[in-house]
Amino acid sequence: QSQIINLIMEFASQNADINVSLSALGLLWNLASIAKTPEMWKLIFSKTAPLIADARNDVSICAVNTFFSLIISNAELLTEDVFQYLASDLFASIVDSLVEERESSEATQQLAFHELAHCGRTLWSKFKEVEMFPDLFWRKMISEHEKFIYRCKKREIVLSSFLFYEELFMNHELSPQIITFTFDSLDRIVDFLLSHESANSPVFGSFGRLIRNGMPEQKSMMTVDFLKRWIKISERLIFELDRDGFLPPTAHKSLDAFLLL
Repeated sequence: QSQIINLIMEFASQNADINVSLSALGLLWNLASIAKTPEMWKLIFSKTAPLIADARNDVSICAVNTFFSLIISNAELLTEDVFQYLASDLFASIVDSLVEERESSEATQQLAFHELAHCGRTLWSKFKEVEMFPDLFWRKMISEHEKFIYRCKKREIVLSSFLFYEELFMNHELSPQIITFTFDSLDRIVDFLLSHESANSPVFGSFGRLIRNGMPEQKSMMTVDFLKRWIKISERLIFELDRDGFLPPTAHKSLDAFLLL
């Protein structure tokens, strides 16, 4: 079976025909149904993860979706050492691959950040015993995602990147220290956007959506300090934007968020 996995991944990695690569990735679902040992699962994941950095957008996006869907849909079949391997080795290598400045791969990078945060939140109970997962993993990912926003050239991808932060605020297992680290990141992003974007930029509408969705998600764990951080961000995105007397969209969405608390 390991020979079959290796053969399929050779087809997925070849550069002659993109359709062959995509079809090969689709075959991984058939292999997953017969994977019986931790070694087989590790082999499947270890061969799929590098394709997330593939230069071909269709292949890399397919690799992201396949990789994380296989983890989440088969979570009950995976053993503790497989989750250890994923969090300690593969997740870290995926984040490392996302630091490269490649405009052609921005859609893949945004999706990978989002899926990492979603998978980590959804399967927290499976990953929580991995030493670096509850703290260092999230710090590194938040830091690299912030850099990604700064360098991203495509506006629609910047707008989608705020979904990453929504995942963070939906994760009620994150420590207060990581939430504070997230707010620090958002403060710097506000500085960046206010100095680089016009007041009419749709990015501020997306930030407002983050406030509207993220703040109520924190209701059960809201502290005075966290509330002050939300207020500070909201105030800046309302009063530091020159809208010629009109309220920016952030204002309405922020008010909606406070009403939902």
